[in-house]
Amino acid sequence: NLDRKTRKRIFKELKNCFSKFVAIYFDTPLDICLERNEMRARVVPRHIIENMAKKLEKPTIQEGFSGVFTISSNLITTKAREE
Repeated sequence: NLDRKTRKRIFKELKNCFSKFVAIYFDTPLDICLERNEMRARVVPRHIIENMAKKLEKPTIQEGFSGVFTISSNLITTKAREE
């Protein structure tokens, strides 16, 4: 889910099914995404990946997530809501 607006809609739709939501965010630079895409059997057109990268909004605790886990090529970070 690329943006806050979409995630907010999903939270509303699923709030009666789940009490907590966590986000797992893969923080991968665009150049690496494009490089990996070229190695796939079914390549996604470059402009589509670039457009998605422009629209991407990193998830935050303030959106209502119980935790946000960021996975990057060199480290993993965690942010959790204090309860």
